[in-house]
Amino acid sequence: MADELGSNSRALSVIVWSTVTVAIAAFVVILRIITRWKILNFLGKDDWFILVAVVFSIGNTICMCLQAIWGFGRHFDTLLGYQIDMFLHPFYFSIISYDVALTLVKLSILFLYLRIFDSSRIRYGCYILLGVVITTGSFIVLSSIFICWPVASFWDKSIPGHCIPFAHLWYSHSALNILTDLAIFVLPLKTIYGLKLPRNQKISLCFVFTLGFFVCIISVFRIPFLKLAATTPDPTWNNNGIAEWSCIEINAAITCASLSTLKPLLSRLFPNLLSSFGPPSVDQFSAHGDIEGTRPARETVGGNMSRTSTGTTVVQSDTDMIYQEHFTETSDMAEKGVSPRLREIPGGST
Repeated sequence: MADELGSNSRALSVIVWSTVTVAIAAFVVILRIITRWKILNFLGKDDWFILVAVVFSIGNTICMCLQAIWGFGRHFDTLLGYQIDMFLHPFYFSIISYDVALTLVKLSILFLYLRIFDSSRIRYGCYILLGVVITTGSFIVLSSIFICWPVASFWDKSIPGHCIPFAHLWYSHSALNILTDLAIFVLPLKTIYGLKLPRNQKISLCFVFTLGFFVCIISVFRIPFLKLAATTPDPTWNNNGIAEWSCIEINAAITCASLSTLKPLLSRLFPNLLSSFGPPSVDQFSAHGDIEGTRPARETVGGNMSRTSTGTTVVQSDTDMIYQEHFTETSDMAEKGVSPRLREIPGGST
């Protein structure tokens, strides 16, 4: 098996692309968790969703590697019965893990928006998109699970059953994913464009949020490979392309969604490198109104009680104290509906 795999370029290509991309995504998520938990002492819903997403991506990679071992690079009609079964089992579960991972990444990004932006327009948009993503994600996952009935007939062709036409279902899944990706990408652009920031900071901030468009491009580029996978009578020979691009799409989404959270870590490691894009050190700002300093720290790891000048007790997370050491509230950002939490994004501070 090892010798045969070593001479199989299609199978090796799937293994390399899937393992390398998931390793990069997992590494970035580990850095994200270190940044949020150890440096800022804060973990939010967006962090938990992205952490679960990378777990499903790892599961997807395992399934891709099993498909490579048992089928990719060989013609379907040359496989023995047990080899077909060993190929179709992980093929089935790779589809489900792909769908779940993408849905979790979208949810993570939307919860990140809710933590960053105080603009009612964006927050209402986030709540609407949360409903849309949960609804479409549930449809995509459930229709993938029950694409054949009974389910076992997907991989065991000796079981009589009926399957939804793969092409129709997968095209609808791809269309829904691209549309929700674009909606999530477009949602904050008007607010970001209107910010009065120094040029370098505005470029940095726009770059972070346009990373989502890069994932949209990958999703569109994946469609021809999806068409081939949905219609080919020889999946073990022709499906390596869709396997590779599916791994790239998932892990690029996870990586792009996590890069925006790494500035506190990078600032510690490379303070001079980021000084031109980062904020100056200023006095602490007062926690008031709708900013994070006055919100209950129910989503944080660690929290502190403090009193305002009027004697009102507020719950202040350790994250807020970190922010207070480095940032100040500006009228420009307040007018544009962006909370101090935006300063967690590279270039998102003044």
